[in-house]
Amino acid sequence: MVRLYQIRQPSLPIPMGARVVFQKPMGREVFPEDPVYGGIIDEGKLDIIAYADPDHPMLPRVEWRPEYGIYRPVIIDIKTSGIDFPEQPGIAAFDKQLRRYSWLSGIRDVALLGFKKAGRSLKKGSSITLLEDAGNFKAGEEAVIAAVDEDNIWIVKNDYMIEEMDRQGDGKTKAGREARTVWLKQYGALSRASGVTRQRLQFISGLVSLESANDAGAIAARQIVEIVRSWKTKSWPQTFGIRFPNDDRNDPYFRAFVLEDENYRNEHFTKSAEESFADLLEDTEGE
Repeated sequence: MVRLYQIRQPSLPIPMGARVVFQKPMGREVFPEDPVYGGIIDEGKLDIIAYADPDHPMLPRVEWRPEYGIYRPVIIDIKTSGIDFPEQPGIAAFDKQLRRYSWLSGIRDVALLGFKKAGRSLKKGSSITLLEDAGNFKAGEEAVIAAVDEDNIWIVKNDYMIEEMDRQGDGKTKAGREARTVWLKQYGALSRASGVTRQRLQFISGLVSLESANDAGAIAARQIVEIVRSWKTKSWPQTFGIRFPNDDRNDPYFRAFVLEDENYRNEHFTKSAEESFADLLEDTEGE
């Protein structure tokens, strides 16, 4: 993944040097001047804020005006997953976390930098990314394995090309194998197996509307109201579930305190202070 990022980085709207900030804390008061909730800050830590070229091709097209500044700020959240992220243009703008970050920062451009974790076995039909040039393919390009030949692999542009290759012969006869090889030399490329990876890097961007960002702020406000109400009533109703889409069986709190796994709780949780949240709230109310 590191090698893949090094190859792809120059094409991404994530410049090197002073035009990128990592792990940037952001906070915003949720209820300014409110007599009950005033002073409560919603905070987040943004993985990356990049100051990109306003016309970068991997960002949504906008009419960038001189008064906006020289560079275009972009919030980028880094994720890893075992599946592909959706690639519909602009879809990153609907990510809940990015919408919240947009509300906190006032930055409307957002993106996901996704690293897909895949296996290492290479076989016909596997999607790969090149780590070095091969034929007409350049490092960083994505391709599909058409055939494996010991320490080398034949690659083609997409799954349709594999179907075209299969039409040349079944590969079980000498004539069929020779026909496939001739076709692959014309339409595919031979690469070293060590020159490709099944891991994938995706960059998905979007433009959060002001209304959508404000909706995220309203959700934060609603959550804070519920937390304060729980403090005041000393009631923390648990909302865990055990089935999709609310399967919380792997949640550490669920295991430690709801299932009452004492050994797990002692191993993974420590008590940071003798006073409780309720005590803290009472002290604040008495001031």
